[in-house]
Amino acid sequence: MLERLVLFKPVELKPTDIASAMETSIWTLMAAVLLELVEAALSPAYSVRWLSTIGAVYAICLPALFLNRRGRTNAAGVLMATGFWAVLTVLCITAGGLNALAANFYIVIVLFAGLFFGSRAGVISAIACLLTTFGMVVAARAGWLTSTPVPQTDARRWVSFGFLLILMTVLQQIASRAIDNALRRSAEEVRERQRAEELMRESEQRFRTLAETATDAIITIDGNSSILFANSAAERLFGYPQQDLLGQHLTMLMPARFRAVHEQALSRYMETGMRRMVWNSMELTGLHRDGRELSLEVAFGEVRENDDHTFTGIIRDISARKRADAAVRSSEETFSKAFNANPTLSTISTLDGRFLNVNEQFLQTTGYSRNDVVGKTALELNMWPNPDNRARLMQTLKAKGFVRGFEVELRTRSGDRRVLLLSVEQIELDGQTCLLHSGQDITDRTQAEAALRLSEERLRALSARVQYVREEEGKRISRAIHDELGGALTGLRWDLEGIAENLGGTANGSNVQVARDKIPPMMDLIESTINTVRRISSDLRPRFLDDLGLIAAVEWQLQQFQSRTGIACDCETALDKWDLEPDRATAVFRIFQEILTNVLRHAQATQVQVEILKDSDTVVLEVQDNGRGITESEKTNRRSLGLLGMKERALLFGGEVVITGTPGKGTRVAVKVPSS
Repeated sequence: MLERLVLFKPVELKPTDIASAMETSIWTLMAAVLLELVEAALSPAYSVRWLSTIGAVYAICLPALFLNRRGRTNAAGVLMATGFWAVLTVLCITAGGLNALAANFYIVIVLFAGLFFGSRAGVISAIACLLTTFGMVVAARAGWLTSTPVPQTDARRWVSFGFLLILMTVLQQIASRAIDNALRRSAEEVRERQRAEELMRESEQRFRTLAETATDAIITIDGNSSILFANSAAERLFGYPQQDLLGQHLTMLMPARFRAVHEQALSRYMETGMRRMVWNSMELTGLHRDGRELSLEVAFGEVRENDDHTFTGIIRDISARKRADAAVRSSEETFSKAFNANPTLSTISTLDGRFLNVNEQFLQTTGYSRNDVVGKTALELNMWPNPDNRARLMQTLKAKGFVRGFEVELRTRSGDRRVLLLSVEQIELDGQTCLLHSGQDITDRTQAEAALRLSEERLRALSARVQYVREEEGKRISRAIHDELGGALTGLRWDLEGIAENLGGTANGSNVQVARDKIPPMMDLIESTINTVRRISSDLRPRFLDDLGLIAAVEWQLQQFQSRTGIACDCETALDKWDLEPDRATAVFRIFQEILTNVLRHAQATQVQVEILKDSDTVVLEVQDNGRGITESEKTNRRSLGLLGMKERALLFGGEVVITGTPGKGTRVAVKVPSS
């Protein structure tokens, strides 16, 4: 045991064990030194020596006990060793050198130092004690030690032996306990190592089982890129049998263009320990046995054991996913192009209507910018003139899951209203259910349809009016012919019958005179009949229009209007004549007649000013009165068939009729007809 404590490695003790052993040693020394009281009783002459020894030991032990309890066990041990050495040395010098029994206690110092501070401390303590005792021998031979040796008796030897035996027994118990603890810990370590090895074997077996059943390829390499392990999935992925992969260089599984890069990166990492990329997920290119390249997703892990490095990679074939991603990107790009190039107003929004994207046609039609729209709803932008339409739209969408051909009104940024034919579909976008809106702007079509319906209504009304006017004109002409021509001709017939009777009998002077008296009235009646025929003919078509042209016909019609109504009329023109085709001239003349009729019926005017002028290839007939002035509602009234008739006549020849009115100042009508 002594060799184990001194010559070999120290017994390892826990800090709590060392502190406990230190306190036991201090108390033992304090108790054992009390045996010196026996020596004081046996040798009263030396009682001072023994009592001072007890005091010196207590002077050392009490501070050491205090230090030990404060956790400074090493300081307490040093104090005990050096203090006990000093006490022993003083006792030996004052008792005649090595002949003193105290010299035997140097062995306690050596054992104490070796037990608590290790074999090196024990050897150092032994050397210090040897040098001390050697110095005493040299001093004794040189006569430097003049003290008288303390007489040695059996009783004193027994006391010293008991003191030494107590100290040695305690130290032996401490050493034995330490050895038992060390052996127990060694046994536990052996058992722990065995359990660890067993767990390692079980873990390795589980790893192999897991690796073999894994769907991803698993490959382990060493620091030289030699393959140490490959599972069945690696065999299926790269096409090589597992046994053929073991011991091969990893670069055989990658295209030639990447091999030098791999070697440089691994070599740099082995030298510096610095990674140039993230190991937990990276995309690499692999090489199949048949030469085709593979898109791989690889995650690496490293295990270090001493100076050995092993790297394990979990490899997944993502070729199909890459193709799918490419297809998705292509599809998204196609959808994006179709979305933005769509001529309809297209938007993508969340279920609550918040815009995620809008196309160019939507921005162009509404007048908003993309930043104005994205992230907001149509309600927030005040795009719904009638929010109830949106509620009905959402109800239809909820009931059917889609919407087709839903007609709604949309308010633009400028406040204009556009009519849309809206369709809505539910789509998935990044895992979120969204709404795809597609609206066809049918505003122009709707307006055209409304205008067409209005035009059809006006044409029907105009047709009825024309028919009515035709019938009325026929009645008027019939009445004029019946009343005037018929009466005149009947009178002529009666006069002629009277002449015939007068001349049919005996002709005498009186009958001839009667016949002669009837001839002048007949001549007047014939003249009146001729004038009536001319007036009826002029009403149907003025002869001035065919004989002298449109300007003369307008002037004649204006004179007739003034003489018939009493409204002052004036006509100004710098043109000598207006060369128009007969149909065009007739249309302009009839429009002029309708203007004068409207002045008489509605204008309440006292003056009419007519001006004829030429503007480029267009001749303009302007009529201005000083009446009450036409209103906007009168101009747009569907029952204003006279105005509609004027406009339709002008449109037939590429012209137009422009009507403006100022309340209280009159109405101005401009008829513009191309010359040809």
